[in-house]
Amino acid sequence: MIKQVNITESVEIMNNRVKPFSGQRRYLATGDLSGDEISGIAPVDFETKPSRADLLVDEGDIIIARMKATNKVLLIDQTNKDLIVSTGFLTFRPRKGFDHTYLTHFFRSEIFQRQKDQHCSGATQKAINNGAFEKLSIPSYPLVEQKKIAETLNCADALRQKREQSLRLLDEFLHATFLDSFGDPITNPKGILQKKIGDLGQVITGNTPSRQKSEYYGNYIEWIKSDNINTPQFTLTQAEEYLSEAGAKVGRMAPNGSVLVTCIAGTPSCIGNIAMADRDVAFNQQINAFVPGKEISQKVFFTQILFCKQLVRQASTNSMKGMVSKGKFSEIKILVPPKEQQSRFDEIFDKVANMRTQYQMSALELNNQLNALTQKYFS
Repeated sequence: MIKQVNITESVEIMNNRVKPFSGQRRYLATGDLSGDEISGIAPVDFETKPSRADLLVDEGDIIIARMKATNKVLLIDQTNKDLIVSTGFLTFRPRKGFDHTYLTHFFRSEIFQRQKDQHCSGATQKAINNGAFEKLSIPSYPLVEQKKIAETLNCADALRQKREQSLRLLDEFLHATFLDSFGDPITNPKGILQKKIGDLGQVITGNTPSRQKSEYYGNYIEWIKSDNINTPQFTLTQAEEYLSEAGAKVGRMAPNGSVLVTCIAGTPSCIGNIAMADRDVAFNQQINAFVPGKEISQKVFFTQILFCKQLVRQASTNSMKGMVSKGKFSEIKILVPPKEQQSRFDEIFDKVANMRTQYQMSALELNNQLNALTQKYFS
């Protein structure tokens, strides 16, 4: 049995508030951290900074997002010790006898995240407060053993990250191949023929069969929602909800070979998310489906939107909840390269897609192995 101790024996909660400063400082909001990767840090000055930009950190500190179901953990190092971070983070400093890398792996583990989520509270956005955090526990090993565990987990995580990097490089290669072949869809530097989406195939807007009629829902055909599109996959993920045969008759269907695009979303950034249908599906009203005609291939259309979502987003109403109607979507102009060029690109696309599938399976296996190790050490 692994000895468990109160978490306050391992870390000290820090609350170093920002004091007046001149010039600008880099500000890390919770939305700027994805897992342990930083993106989009904005410079702020003291007079106009957001009120949440109010915590200082130092090298060796660890920050975690307070929000429920949000696994964002960062070990502060030499490169980011000058950050101002949001009060949406808990900031703490390892105590004597606890290794900072060991702690970082623990805080990223599903075991800790489940503990955290169980102690989150709040009316709207549930989050953990300092008092609740102090009720949590952590496995306590001798420092030498902590360092060995951290080294093992570092190696496992490095393998996982390398596989994910390989996936990113594949996507960059596909993007570069598209640009080399056809140019940017917005500026069209190669002067390729452009046509409206509605003139290149059929556009279908999904719907929701009446919830008042339970007989419309069953296990006959998948009912796709935006969550099945907002993924790293090129194809639709499996739906959680299905329609019955009766529901399929009143629902809207997208055939195998079509492309589904999110056109209504709670935030404009989700507009233009796209996935290919590799099977017949039903889908809801937040999505427009495009069934390509003879002039455009599914893969050329998909890749064009995938790497240039602005084509769709610029047709949005630009409201807080972005929306692109069927009519607006049909009016969007896209590149229509010669069929021979499309065929060559489709061949490259298929090879990249096959490699992506293999890499994704490998990444999943490596992630499972990392989770198994964290279970072994932390449960």
